[in-house]
Amino acid sequence: MPKVPEAYLEARRSAILEAARRAFTRKGTQITTMLEIADEAGLTPGAIYRYFPNKERLIAACFDANAEDLIGNWQGGAPGADPIAGVIEFTRNAVEGLDGASSRPDTILHLEYVVELARNNDVAGLAALPAENDRIIGDVEARLSAAQAAGGLPRDVDTAAFARALFAFYWGLRIGRVIDRGSDARAQLEQVLLLAFGGAASA
Repeated sequence: MPKVPEAYLEARRSAILEAARRAFTRKGTQITTMLEIADEAGLTPGAIYRYFPNKERLIAACFDANAEDLIGNWQGGAPGADPIAGVIEFTRNAVEGLDGASSRPDTILHLEYVVELARNNDVAGLAALPAENDRIIGDVEARLSAAQAAGGLPRDVDTAAFARALFAFYWGLRIGRVIDRGSDARAQLEQVLLLAFGGAASA
């Protein structure tokens, strides 16, 4: 029997994940069945079980994909010659990601997953969440520290706490867009940047 190419297997897995994300967003992770996900993907349930042994593993994989997308929104090059302008642009780019078509359903799925972990008192699952956030927050802190060293932030600003505050603000914007689709996340961000960086944010 000829070996199935890795690229095909990965494409099939990605298609299953996308179908599951759509189905879970519509009905919730607990109510959605594997048959419904299979129908969404245009596959049989047996085909899905070749990639994911049960629904719990599929839910976790969807969350992992969401987490990687989230990290991708916050990724960028290292601080350049102008770290103040760099951190402003970096933060704006992260918030602009909220305009994507998948942002709202991904936020709903992410929140539902976290709520289920808390509801089930899944200690191990909850303990893994800060590690994902810290990958982002650590990078933001490094950028803020570079901006502070360049005179863009007061010396008494705790850049670690500020990085966490920015990330919390970002999540507030995401949740706000779920509640009110017309919420202007970028306008709200600009006010925060103006307070933090003054004229550099309006340049």
